[in-house]
Amino acid sequence: MSDTVINPGDASAPRASRGGWVHFGVAAALLLAAAAGFHVAVRLLRIHLVKAAVPLPEAARLDGHWLANFPQALGPDILGPDGRRVPRYVLAPDGYRKLTEDVLRELGTTKHRLNWYYSAFYRDNQVTSIRAEDQRYFILDVTYYTGLVDPVPHIPEICLLAGGFAPLPGESASLTLELPDLPEPWREWRQIKVRRAAYALKDTFGAAVKSAQYYVFSMNGEATDSRSRVRWDLTWPTRNYCYFAKIQAAPGRPEASAAASDEVSLEFLRHAIPAALRFLPSADDVKRLEDSGKQRKS
Repeated sequence: MSDTVINPGDASAPRASRGGWVHFGVAAALLLAAAAGFHVAVRLLRIHLVKAAVPLPEAARLDGHWLANFPQALGPDILGPDGRRVPRYVLAPDGYRKLTEDVLRELGTTKHRLNWYYSAFYRDNQVTSIRAEDQRYFILDVTYYTGLVDPVPHIPEICLLAGGFAPLPGESASLTLELPDLPEPWREWRQIKVRRAAYALKDTFGAAVKSAQYYVFSMNGEATDSRSRVRWDLTWPTRNYCYFAKIQAAPGRPEASAAASDEVSLEFLRHAIPAALRFLPSADDVKRLEDSGKQRKS
């Protein structure tokens, strides 16, 4: 018994076979029309699915992905190691905390040549006691990300949990910080919200001790302490140029109370934030980039 070969274009072909080809053709035409329409809409509505990188200010000098010229003195606080070993970091004798290349890749820092970070210990020079246990240290971390597709901002509430600490959501809060002396490009930063991320850790005797980390984001030059706001703005379809930076500080050792921790940490940030802003593009810088891009396309 020989096989029967059916020619789809033959009028004698079964009705079901002819119908299948018609349906396939209609579906293919609809897919092509949808694809064409999508690209037309993207072009006409100026939708940007991949964000362009925001250039750094002239003040920023990078050594690879390390910001090499951050100030060594922040008000009364000076660069200096606190003598501890910290996982994931290569500690330098001068107090710098440099990440290994593996960790930089893990954090996405190496995905764009303009991404940078800075991390260091600062010692409160107003504490005159020579006893090590009386010294007050702060840990400062500043990161800058641009030119990425759907980057994920790292925050202590998540990273501390991954590190084995216990976040305390009920004791975390947004705090107001006044920075009245900031220059005009950063006028919107003269009163900002800083996020206190509270957590618990165990001391050498196994007792639970509370501490906190404090952070604020610069999302295209605008201040926010909301990770959700950063993620939302990064994916906003009509934005072309995007960057975000995070300025984060923490006491090197837990303070006696939450109020004491807030007081000394916000005072440290009063000096650290203006120093960090020198190396970040302002909201006006990003707006100029957006406007110049629109003029080139019109």
